[in-house]
Amino acid sequence: MLKYLILPAVALVLSSSISAQVKFGIALDYEHIQSKSFSPIGTGNLYGGSLFFRVPVSKSLELDWSLDIAGGHVRTEYWQMSPFPYDPPREMSENRSTFYLGVPIHLVYDLPFRGGRVFAGPGIAWSHLHAVGTFPNGYHPTSGEAGGSVIAASFKAGFQLYKYFILSGEFRPWISHAYVSTSNLLSLKLGYELSTIKQSSHSHPNK
Repeated sequence: MLKYLILPAVALVLSSSISAQVKFGIALDYEHIQSKSFSPIGTGNLYGGSLFFRVPVSKSLELDWSLDIAGGHVRTEYWQMSPFPYDPPREMSENRSTFYLGVPIHLVYDLPFRGGRVFAGPGIAWSHLHAVGTFPNGYHPTSGEAGGSVIAASFKAGFQLYKYFILSGEFRPWISHAYVSTSNLLSLKLGYELSTIKQSSHSHPNK
């Protein structure tokens, strides 16, 4: 599914002005996963990093996309079945190691503010979650893995201060798919813009 997000993003970048300044940077990433009870993917906090890009589309619009990688633990609940037919199942809980990979793409509107800028806009995000832990298997839980990928609607907002520092947040509801059954995901990022890629070759003669 990742290619269905990357290809439209590349096409939009190429269709914009060749003389545009593509800005990129790195960010610290915090992910909060909220899941339904008794889901293979539980509720918890993940920490990691991001590589982000900003491509101007017009005077006030930018294409904002990033590659997010994070890891941590989630708290998961499950039922442990009894081998005896008249014994009720027991409710169990466990911390599970979880890996997160995401590619969110947003079209944001920029507004200058006190020497910096504020921005907000909608988008979509491809995300993959992978959890390792104990999972029910018949009467006796055994070690295993669970996970899956989803595409969800997303909304991003934030502000940029001191020219280089960017604080942003992303919120997206999740769609139950395969073994992934989370209800929403909140992503907070503190970024630093490293440099600007200036593309001037083959520019339009009217530029």
